[in-house]
Amino acid sequence: MGNLAREGAYPCQTLILSMASSARDILAALHCARAAGLWDARRGCVAVDVVPLFKTRKDLAAGPEILEEVLADPVYREHVRARGHQEVMVGYSDSSKEAGLLAASAELRRIQIRLVALSRRTGVPIRFFHGRGETVARGGGPAQQAILSLPRGSIAGFYEATEQGEALDHKYSRPELAMRTLQLIIGGALLHSLDVQQRPSEEEEARYEAAFEEIADVGCAAYRALVWEEPLFETFFRAATPIEEISALPIGSRPARRAAGGVESLRAIPWVFAWTQNRCILPGWYGVGTAFEAFGRRKGGWGLLQEMAQRWPFFRAVVSNVEMVLAKTDLRIARYYAELAPPETRRAIWPRIEAEHARTVRAIQRLLGIRRLLDGNPPLQRSIELRNPYVDPLSFVQVDLLRRKREGEFTDPVVMLTVNGLAVGMRNTG
Repeated sequence: MGNLAREGAYPCQTLILSMASSARDILAALHCARAAGLWDARRGCVAVDVVPLFKTRKDLAAGPEILEEVLADPVYREHVRARGHQEVMVGYSDSSKEAGLLAASAELRRIQIRLVALSRRTGVPIRFFHGRGETVARGGGPAQQAILSLPRGSIAGFYEATEQGEALDHKYSRPELAMRTLQLIIGGALLHSLDVQQRPSEEEEARYEAAFEEIADVGCAAYRALVWEEPLFETFFRAATPIEEISALPIGSRPARRAAGGVESLRAIPWVFAWTQNRCILPGWYGVGTAFEAFGRRKGGWGLLQEMAQRWPFFRAVVSNVEMVLAKTDLRIARYYAELAPPETRRAIWPRIEAEHARTVRAIQRLLGIRRLLDGNPPLQRSIELRNPYVDPLSFVQVDLLRRKREGEFTDPVVMLTVNGLAVGMRNTG
C-alpha cells in the first residue's frame, strides 16, 4: 500500500460501510482510515471515499438525517470537499425481504429524492451506488428501464451499480453482448441526465407518488402478514424450498445467514434463491395483487393506475418487472414443492399463495390490457416458453430427491446437482 501511495494512487478508492445506521459509524470509518495510513497529503484528505450502505428499511428511512449530521461535521465536510463528492450506496435486497417489493421500491425512491434535495441544500454533490441483484426482488430488471425510472436529479451524469457474477455470461461473454449492455446503460444515464425522456409534470408526479405510497402500504401489510406474522410460514419455507441445501453450497463470499435463527437471520440472496428454485419466486410479486385490487376499488382507481403505468417511468418499471416475474413463475410446479410441507402447514400457507398469485396476475392483465403475460414482449415470452420444457423435468427430479433425502436415503451432494442445474436453467440464483 505504501509503495502504491508513493506512486500517487491507491488500488481501492472506495470504503463501503455496510449496515451504516448512525453518523458515528461513518465518522469512525473516516478516522480509522486515516489512522491506518490512508491519507492523501496533496489533497489534505483521507485517500478513500467513505460510502455508507443503507440497506434495511429502517436505515433507508434514516439515511438522509444520518448523512446531514455527518456533513455538518467540519472534519468530514472538509474531507468531502477535497474528494469532490459524497457517494451513498443503496441496497435493494434487505428492504424487499423485510417489506415486500412495493414498499421497498417506495423506500428506495424516497431516500434518493431526499438525498438529491440534501445535495442541493448543502452544495455537496451526492452520487448513488445502486446495490442491485440480478432478480427483481433484489432490484434487478432491464438495465435501461431501471435507470430511466430513477428520480429526477439522481443520475447527473454518474451511474454506478453492482453486477452479479451470474450475469457475466449473458451480458459480457461476447464483445457484441458487452457492447449492447454498455450501450443500454450509458444511453439510459444520458437520457436521464439530460432529462429528455417523457415524464409527468411535477404536480402529476406528486399525485402519482401519493397513490403509490398508499399502494405500497397495502402491499407491505399483505406481505408481512404472510412472511413475518404467520406462525407456520417458516416451517413451510424450510419444507417447500431447498433452503437448507442452498445454505450448504460452497459458493458466495458470505455465509447464508448472518447469525443463528429463522427467516430474519437469512441473507437476501439465499432467500430469493430458494424461492427461485421452487419456481414460486414469491418475493417478486407477493402483495402486489392485493395492493392493486384494493386501490382499484376506489372511485377512478383503475383509471389512475393505468395512467401511472403509461405516463410514469417509475411505476411502469415496477409493473413491467412484476409481469416478468409472474411469467417466470410456475405455480403448477411450485405446488409439488408445497407437498413436501406437513399437511397442516401446507393448508395454512399454500392456498394464500395461490390466491395472491391469481390476484396479481389478474391485476397485471387488467392494468396492461393484455390476455397473456408478456403479450407486449413476445421475444421474452417465447424464450420462457422454449426454456420451460427443458427445466421442468429437473424441478420434478429435485422434488423427488428432496423427499428421499429428508427420509434419510442419501445426503446433500446428489441434491446439489439439481440446485446447480436449475440455477443455470432459470439463469438466476438470487
